[in-house]
Parts: sequence; C-alpha cells; structure tokens
Amino acid sequence: MREFMQICGFWFATSLLWCIKTRALAAVILPGDCRETCVNVKAPYPLGINDTSARIVNPRCAMNDFFMLTCNSKYNPPALHFGSIPVQNISVDEGTMSVNIDEVFDCYDEAGLTMNINRWMELGDGPFRFSDTRNKLTAVGCDTLVFMTDAEGTFGSGCVSLCKENITLEDSCSGIGCCQTAVPRSLKTLNITIASVENHSLVLAFNPCGFAFLADQRTFNVSNFRLSDNPYSTKDYVTPNVVIEWVVRNIATNL
Repeated sequence: MREFMQICGFWFATSLLWCIKTRALAAVILPGDCRETCVNVKAPYPLGINDTSARIVNPRCAMNDFFMLTCNSKYNPPALHFGSIPVQNISVDEGTMSVNIDEVFDCYDEAGLTMNINRWMELGDGPFRFSDTRNKLTAVGCDTLVFMTDAEGTFGSGCVSLCKENITLEDSCSGIGCCQTAVPRSLKTLNITIASVENHSLVLAFNPCGFAFLADQRTFNVSNFRLSDNPYSTKDYVTPNVVIEWVVRNIATNL
C-alpha cells in the first residue's frame, strides 16, 4: 500500500508540474507584431519567428534567443529554419521539432569509390537535444557500415547492414539490407560516418550506394526505400524526419 501511494504521489507531482508549465506558457501575452507561422509551419511560444524580410524583430516574441527560429524568405516558398536546419513540424505539447537533415552516403562504380559524404551535426548552446526516444541511427545497403560519435568522443556506436542479393525492404530493419541502433540521451553533437567492406563490388548491380541517417521511428517506413536508391539521383528519394527536443526550465517562476 505504501509503495502504491508513493507511485501515485510521483505521478500526481509529475502531472501537476506539467499543468503548471502548460498554464504558464498559455498565460504569456505576446506583442501584437509577433509572427507564429512560416508558410504552413506554426511555431507557438516559447518559440518565435524571425522573418528575414523584416528589419526589426521583437525579442519578446520568443522565450529567449535560443528559441527564435528564422522564416527564410530567400526560399520560394519561404522555409522555417532552426539555425541552418529546415523545420517540418513543431509540437509545443511534446517539446519537439521535426526537422530535415540530409543523409550520409557513399557510392561506387566498377572503378571504385565515386562519392562519399559524411555529416557533422551540432545543435548549439541552447536547451535542444537529439531525441533518444524518437530517433534511431539507420543505415540502408548491402555492404554498409555506419558509425556515430559526439564531439567529445564520449561514446561510439553503429551498425552493419549486409545482404547478398536484391531484396525488398519491408517490415523492420533487421540487419539484412537495413540496420538501426539507438541514440544516446542528451546528445547535442553528432558525427555520422559511413564505410563499406568490399566497396559494394559484390552487390554493385543492384546496390551501388549505402546511406545512413537519423530517423524518427513514428514516421520512418523502411518499405519506402530500395537498395537501388541513390540519394542524389533518385527523384522521389526523401530523407526521414529527425526529432529535436527541448526542455523549458524555471517556467513556473513567472506565475
């Protein structure tokens, strides 16, 4: 009974804190010149939008500078960006942004390696992290090794994707044509590198490229990919969304 009361007390306190934070956000009265939407993406408080076409942006439109996004009018149509990262969707309730980050890949022909692109990602000094509950490092290919580490080298992980024949990717990433591994908690920097054991020489006819990316498990569908895909020449190739999460602290002090 005592343990039951402790569990109930924990969930009551957690629910109360969530209600306080939600109420505090809802109670914020924004200046009338604040913009909340860039094309079809809404960025409610604590986030704000800096329009590149505007000369002056009210800093009170966001909780602080870290939460100020940019509606870049240099694109047609304009695009919402977190730093240089395109933003696809925002959930204030969950404290998340779905963003688009290009994949890493290496491609080969009969002569050997033709192109290799690795990727370094950094989320800056704000309260933003790569979500460990939503994202997984994912690789597609029949001769593909992918590795990830952070800027400090405090961890290293990866996975191997192998196969000997052309297969249809479906169901889940089991290591045959596709592999996945978890992302550590509180990750702000990420370096992803890709490699091949045999330079795809044994599978070149149907799998000239290996590629890897972070993928949101809510929206990722391995059946959307083919082993013949080339990320930069396949017209309908779409990199899965990546989820970035944030934490708002001390928000209840304004009540």
